[in-house]
Amino acid sequence: MRQERRRVGWTAGPLRTTLSSVTTLQLVEEFRKLPAADKASLLDTLWVELAATTEHTPLSDLERQALDRRLAEVAQDQRPDRSWDDLRGELLPHP
Repeated sequence: MRQERRRVGWTAGPLRTTLSSVTTLQLVEEFRKLPAADKASLLDTLWVELAATTEHTPLSDLERQALDRRLAEVAQDQRPDRSWDDLRGELLPHP
């Protein structure tokens, strides 16, 4: 597989994204070497960055249809709201 290289910015593609001269595959390899706490911190930082940049990204028709379908399912759900503690007790095995 030919790796794309760019000097500035990034371009997306399946494991071909480049950030400066680093490929996505190289980033993933380095990510795997990190301790769990550093991975979690990096993911949190990336999530905040993603959230800050995607609010202006329009949804595709397919994404809009999926979102509308999920919102309709939630609106039809007649179950009462339950706390996380109740749900966790129901879903996770008891010691």
